[in-house]
Amino acid sequence: MTKDALSVLLKKGELDTVQERMNRSDARIWDMVVKELGGDHVIASLSSGGGAMGGRVARPVPAPTIDIEARRLQQQKFIEGFHRYDELEKLGELEIQNRYIESFRLRKEREQQEYISKWRLGAAFPYWLKMPFWSYLEGAALVHGLDPRAIKSHDRDFNKTHFPIVQSWSECKEHAYRAASAGQLKIKSKPVEFLRWAESLGYPLPEGLQGLSGQNEAISKPAIDDAQPASRANLKVLKRENVLSPIIDEAITECGSSKTAAVWNKLREYAVAQKPPFYGITEDGLQYMNQDDIPKALSKRALGDRLKRLSTSR
Repeated sequence: MTKDALSVLLKKGELDTVQERMNRSDARIWDMVVKELGGDHVIASLSSGGGAMGGRVARPVPAPTIDIEARRLQQQKFIEGFHRYDELEKLGELEIQNRYIESFRLRKEREQQEYISKWRLGAAFPYWLKMPFWSYLEGAALVHGLDPRAIKSHDRDFNKTHFPIVQSWSECKEHAYRAASAGQLKIKSKPVEFLRWAESLGYPLPEGLQGLSGQNEAISKPAIDDAQPASRANLKVLKRENVLSPIIDEAITECGSSKTAAVWNKLREYAVAQKPPFYGITEDGLQYMNQDDIPKALSKRALGDRLKRLSTSR
């Protein structure tokens, strides 16, 4: 039914919103509608089992009694939700499934980052890179951006979260243990040695550890003093790293311009799509998780200042 047809029924007082909601029973599509328009465009929340891929929703509960005008405005929002549902339904099964899977993945990644940030499980790489060695358990945590000590005291609850990182981290621990048992890796390895091993198995390194496996072993030495300027310089570079640098470079390349307005619009698209490290937009700017897994916001003004510094350095 078209939006106009629904509006006509609404004006006549003949719109059965509960029945219209039941006629649109694909929980995946409602999940996308809620993400685009908000939960108030849906009559009732999805049932506990409705979020599963391809799941169906239970009969919705009618909204509580409210005054006539507020009720009409609410029904108008329902019509917008019904209309958007119908548009998305035309995409076809394969496209709907792909969109839902991607939406589900982004939501789990966002929840994962929020959990890590809340419990301060993110690793401080400069600190750990000063260590003369990592145990295989410490290395497995660090290549996933997790603080070995924090995760050790919190791993029982973390393992119950079913976040994507948990499975990868658990597999890495098992791989590292077996590699050490087979003599392919030391139980206590220098940081660069563990990073080389992890990369050889295809584990994607977090930004703070990327590019280090090919460096000399200065980063593994226990002391950082005036006699080791190269090692100290490496650590200073690490501290200056920022998760926004790669995605800003990508935005500049995609939009073919380094002007603030153009890059800002492209970054907004990333934020709307929740492309990591972005996970949303507020009045303060584009929300993202920094390299220490702390929620931050990038304003348009801050982006402009950053682009000026970038153009000057070039």
